[in-house]
Amino acid sequence: MRIVDSNNLGNAAPAQTGRAGGLQSIDSAGKNGSALGKGASATDSVELSSFADRLSQTMQAASASRAQRITELTAAVRSGTYHVDSQALSHSMVSQAISSGSGGKL
Repeated sequence: MRIVDSNNLGNAAPAQTGRAGGLQSIDSAGKNGSALGKGASATDSVELSSFADRLSQTMQAASASRAQRITELTAAVRSGTYHVDSQALSHSMVSQAISSGSGGKL
């Protein structure tokens, strides 16, 4: 997001935009509008990138994927088909202990 405030009006209330990623002009009275009155010039602008939208979509996809994995694991545990790989688990525990510098304390 980039905010340009050439009048140094940092204390002014922010204007609402019509949609993310769009540009909207603001007149000197701080009102939203697509056209400015006669003699007014657009000196302040706000530009929102689509990064927030992409981030939100990614987080929703990750959340859905995680929920699906939890459902699968729950079903496997209930049916008795879930088995822990003890060698992989012990390796992970030892690696974590070594990397955290806990001196063997778990």
